[in-house]
Amino acid sequence: MCISGARVLGILKRLFGGEKAASGGKDLAIARAPEQSDVDRKRSSGKNPFEDMEREARESLEKMSVQMPGDNYFKLLEALQRSIADRKYEDAAGAARKSIAPLREWLKDPRGDGGRLQIRIPALQQGGTMMAITGDRNGLEEILDLVDEFEHLEAYRADAVKHLEALELFESIREVVTSKPGVLQNKMKGELGEEDGRQVSNLISWLEKAGEITRAKSGKTYALYMAGMEMSEENASAIYTEPPRPHSHQKARRAMRARDLDIDKLDLVPLPPSPDTWSSTVELPTTSETFSDPDDTWRDLTVEAIAPPDRPDPFFRKHFTTRDGVLLFDDLAKSKESRGAAGAVMFTPRAGGKPTVRSLKRPPYILDVHPVGKGFASSPTPRRPSARPTAARRCPRT
Repeated sequence: MCISGARVLGILKRLFGGEKAASGGKDLAIARAPEQSDVDRKRSSGKNPFEDMEREARESLEKMSVQMPGDNYFKLLEALQRSIADRKYEDAAGAARKSIAPLREWLKDPRGDGGRLQIRIPALQQGGTMMAITGDRNGLEEILDLVDEFEHLEAYRADAVKHLEALELFESIREVVTSKPGVLQNKMKGELGEEDGRQVSNLISWLEKAGEITRAKSGKTYALYMAGMEMSEENASAIYTEPPRPHSHQKARRAMRARDLDIDKLDLVPLPPSPDTWSSTVELPTTSETFSDPDDTWRDLTVEAIAPPDRPDPFFRKHFTTRDGVLLFDDLAKSKESRGAAGAVMFTPRAGGKPTVRSLKRPPYILDVHPVGKGFASSPTPRRPSARPTAARRCPRT
């Protein structure tokens, strides 16, 4: 949302013209029309219906320039999010710390008083997590000073304190896992003396993404090891390793070059205002009638709990109906049948009988079936946006 707003700001500025734009988009000069002669004034005495719309758009741009952070904040925000996606957490922490300066300049600008946008600021949220996992205490203290200085950032003060606590907790997690290889994740809360088990699990997940910790499925929880540590044969067998990907029979084609658009040559076509009917509200009819059942055709229903042995496995969360029965998929590899695998599939025959379960060799990124077919098609996690289904399976035999 923030990046799109900055791009729209630049595009509209170029469309409307202007002598110059100060750094950070703070002051956008309005295009000045050349002086007209008396003849030209007479010819243009009729008012252009789009002049008011263009003037309002310029005024909106000027107002927006002080409502949003300037300088290179949005470039740093893009670098932060891209680095997190690529799991380059050192780069992400650096981008977050550099963005503190333009944020402070934005908040100190007196022209924005009473008119600042309530935008989401990832540099103070995910950026704080990146600083905590990389041990950047000075950066976290700068965030804490920033949110204490400006009332506009009051909503981020709790996060700033939490990130400083996370820095210490990251170090404690590393120490416990190093000293006790194979410690179970559901025991970490007690090992650390923490009450918030969800926060501990979240930080362990970040350490796994960073490649510092390896998690091996162990019952309903995970055994934790620092990366490169030797682990037991049982735990090693529970870690999924993706097999080599099959090669496509299609020849690789080079991507087509995108056509460059010259913004200066685009025509500005202001749209007319929306009709008044768009702002009108729809009133739904109301009734005061009460429910009646003179023929006594309705009856009360009772809800009875299903016995534990008969309850469906909640890990098989995706259901598909086929010609011969129902296919259920554990696409997150949470069930015991998916131990050491990418997931599992369960087939329940339409005519009844015991379900059949098979493990999956690849993560089922996309799943689909034909309602009158006997199998399913799946696609592994794509490495390119153009990934297509690469595997087709028949239902397990009963």
